[in-house]
Amino acid sequence: RSAAGDTFGPTVPRENLFRMLTPQGTTAKALRKAYAYAERHGIEATDEVELLQASGVVVHRVPGSTANIKITSVEDLELARLIWPQWSKELSAVGGGPS
Repeated sequence: RSAAGDTFGPTVPRENLFRMLTPQGTTAKALRKAYAYAERHGIEATDEVELLQASGVVVHRVPGSTANIKITSVEDLELARLIWPQWSKELSAVGGGPS
């Protein structure tokens, strides 16, 4: 749903909505260019994807995992420590991850 203040508004059509996971992936070069572009043009964005799009980068949708978490708080780190054993096991099974 959309919201205004502390109340919900109408339901947003869902057929073209996708859940965005963080962190998103891009090159450092593209991200630096996007931030510079936004600064030069006075663009404010809610996330890096919006900055990249504003600077002309085509952003592609790719499969992801909710286990790919962004660690920005103590709680995030605690969650990562809980997830790590299973994640590491899954990566090893497909030949990836730490050796």
